[in-house]
Amino acid sequence: MGAGPDIPSKFETAFEVVVFASRWIQAPLYAGLIIAELLYAYKFLTEL
Repeated sequence: MGAGPDIPSKFETAFEVVVFASRWIQAPLYAGLIIAELLYAYKFLTEL
């Protein structure tokens, strides 16, 4: 007498979509941070 598969609510589905989409919003920010860090490292190494 097991329960049937859970049907996700509309709120839960919308929340999952937002969380998944937010990864792609954050990707350019992380790419910019990586580039900035590489530039700082290059500048530091050239001044040694």
